[in-house]
Amino acid sequence: MTASPATDTYHHGDLRRALMRAARVRIAEVGTEALSIRSLCREIGVSATAPYRHFPTKNSLFAAIAQDGFEQLRDAVRSAIAAAGEDPLAQLVGLGDAYVRFARNHPVDYHLMFGSVLLDFSEYSELMAAAELCFAEVVGVLQRGVAAGVFRDAPIDLLAGTAWAGVHGIASLLIDKSKNEAARERHRPMSAIAALGERTREAVRLMVGGLLR
Repeated sequence: MTASPATDTYHHGDLRRALMRAARVRIAEVGTEALSIRSLCREIGVSATAPYRHFPTKNSLFAAIAQDGFEQLRDAVRSAIAAAGEDPLAQLVGLGDAYVRFARNHPVDYHLMFGSVLLDFSEYSELMAAAELCFAEVVGVLQRGVAAGVFRDAPIDLLAGTAWAGVHGIASLLIDKSKNEAARERHRPMSAIAALGERTREAVRLMVGGLLR
């Protein structure tokens, strides 16, 4: 039997990428709970069994998107660090700004990377490795800063957790409140959140100031 033209369009990694693209759009529209792999198959024109070689479960699809997100975030963070020069403080501020920008530009990936959908990465070794490599960029900046006397001489995991909590909080506020722009003029907390989006780098600089020696 000859395959349909739509099915012929996808081979190997092409189908995997097509499913991930379609999933991102659908998650943004209906959330993770309502997402159906079968509906994605209908949308991109492949048989209902075609995806299972790549994604045997819905969570494995989510894990692939999260892994891709960590890889993109690492690239963004490394570029920000390189652009900041040799100063560890400038590197950390640039890193935090890149993190927030990534979160705002890729809210679906960000939700899967840091939300409650995938609480345990241990089932997905490639996802775990991508997350650890991304975190290593933060640790490296902090280690260099401590060695240079720029940051407090505290346990690196504590410094990293504090820095992450700060930028994660900024990113989460901006994403969660992004649909309430109309309220900013009459609602002071919303106005404060809007200021974070308009002056993200400055906000990150204020936040990391607590890590200085």
